[in-house]
Amino acid sequence: MKEVGTMNTDYPQKYALCITVCNDCALACNYYAASFLLEDDTKMMAACTSLGMDCEAICQIAVAAMARNSVHTKAVCIVVR
Repeated sequence: MKEVGTMNTDYPQKYALCITVCNDCALACNYYAASFLLEDDTKMMAACTSLGMDCEAICQIAVAAMARNSVHTKAVCIVVR
């Protein structure tokens, strides 16, 4: 039994590769969302920035679900595909 307050790193190994891929995807989406803010016409790029932020958030939700072995993991990961 784990001590209260310790981090649970026992997520299922079957998700290890998918967690890595989703973390990489979240990083890329966040990078592109931020890069759109550096454009001259940021107003024109607002939709792209928003989509990049949505992509990052969805990938992070998938990682969190897999890390917890959530009953919703399959449904969340379908969205990420």
